[in-house]
Amino acid sequence: YKGFLKDCPSGLLNQEEFCKIYKQFFPFGDPVKFANFVFNVFDENKGNMVKLPEEENTAEKRVEKIFRQMDKNDDGRLSMAEFQDGSKSDPSIVQALSLYDGLV
Repeated sequence: YKGFLKDCPSGLLNQEEFCKIYKQFFPFGDPVKFANFVFNVFDENKGNMVKLPEEENTAEKRVEKIFRQMDKNDDGRLSMAEFQDGSKSDPSIVQALSLYDGLV
C-alpha cells in the first residue's frame, strides 16, 4: 500500500504506469502482456484506471474488512475453517492465489 501511494499519490493508476511499475519487478524479459492481464483484473469498470476503494484505501482497512467478512461467528477470532472458507469466497484472494498458482 505504501509503495502504491508513493508511485501514485492520487490513489489512481493507469495501465501505462502500471506496466512501468510492473517491469521493475521483472527486468529480464518482457512482462507487458502479463502486466496488462493483471491490470485488467483490477480495472473493474474497464476505464483504464485503477483506484483503491475508499473502504480499502489503507492496508489496515483492507485487513479489517477481510477479517470481519471471515469471522462468521463474530468472536473476534478466525478458526482455520473460517479462514479457509473466507479465502475461497473473497474474489481478490482467489484471483491472487490463482495468479500465484500459475507462476509456481
